[in-house]
Amino acid sequence: MKLTSSRSLILAATLVFGTGLTTFTLPALAEDPGTTATAPVEAGKISVEQLKTRFEKKANFVVLDVRGGDYDSSTQKIKGAVRIPVAEFSARMKDLPKDTLIVTYCSCGSDGGSMSAAQALRDNGYTNVLALKGGWPAWNQAGGPVENK
Repeated sequence: MKLTSSRSLILAATLVFGTGLTTFTLPALAEDPGTTATAPVEAGKISVEQLKTRFEKKANFVVLDVRGGDYDSSTQKIKGAVRIPVAEFSARMKDLPKDTLIVTYCSCGSDGGSMSAAQALRDNGYTNVLALKGGWPAWNQAGGPVENK
């Protein structure tokens, strides 16, 4: 395998050694509005600030709300988010575009729900999928755009 940059080396090391906690800059994100080539992100995640910038630049993306039971008790969601409950996820994922960035979010502290949803999408041919680091709590704390459900 020919490595052409330090970014490729870090990515290759992550794939080979599978640490899961290694951080790197996703090459695809470096070209997207709302991200920079130097902003480190945890593998498979997008930061609240990066997503807020995408909103500000009116970039093309889909936000996918995969919160669990706390969704019902909440009155709001991230602006424009599509809600797919876990029980309907397999059947409804085909309705999501494969050519657009999809950002998943949940409200658990470990981002487990959003990471699981992102992985399920990747396993089904979606290649541009990221989980929102910190999920719903981090989004609210940062004052990201929301709307009533």
